[in-house]
Amino acid sequence: LARGVGPLLDVDGQGEEVDAVAHALGGVGGREDAGASDHRHDGALALLSQLARRERQGLGGARDGRVETAKILIESKADLESTNRDGETPLIVACRHGHEKIVRLLIEANANLNAFNHNGETAIMWAASRNELNIVKLLIKSKVDMRKADTQGHTALQRASANGHSEIVRLLERAGATK
Repeated sequence: LARGVGPLLDVDGQGEEVDAVAHALGGVGGREDAGASDHRHDGALALLSQLARRERQGLGGARDGRVETAKILIESKADLESTNRDGETPLIVACRHGHEKIVRLLIEANANLNAFNHNGETAIMWAASRNELNIVKLLIKSKVDMRKADTQGHTALQRASANGHSEIVRLLERAGATK
């Protein structure tokens, strides 16, 4: 994911996640020293990305622990628009991995709904192509731009249609998306 992140990429269990968050927020002092850390933003994207991926795969720790870790990062003003090597923001990664709770937190924290990666793919494109109905509903309700197309010219509606996700196609069409 992000370069120079170090131990945040090796987070395995809930206890270690909390330690990693404390490290990302400024060392042993954790939350009270959050403003002093210059590297917390680099680690935030990597950790949020890991949380979304592990949640989807059901790996390690309690589900609520991952959401709590994301809450700590968001409350500590982690950079929600930082990107990984593919140009993906935490919102795109969370949508790609179907992590509805983290998507909701990122939307509530005003993450950019229309950010795109190096291939022009947006959060709604990933959610639509992966049949993540509840996430698509959240994004639509939050006023995501459904007209954007990726570098191949495909919109979220076209991606949902190509993958046979008829319920999402109907939802996107009702919301005003066009091919």
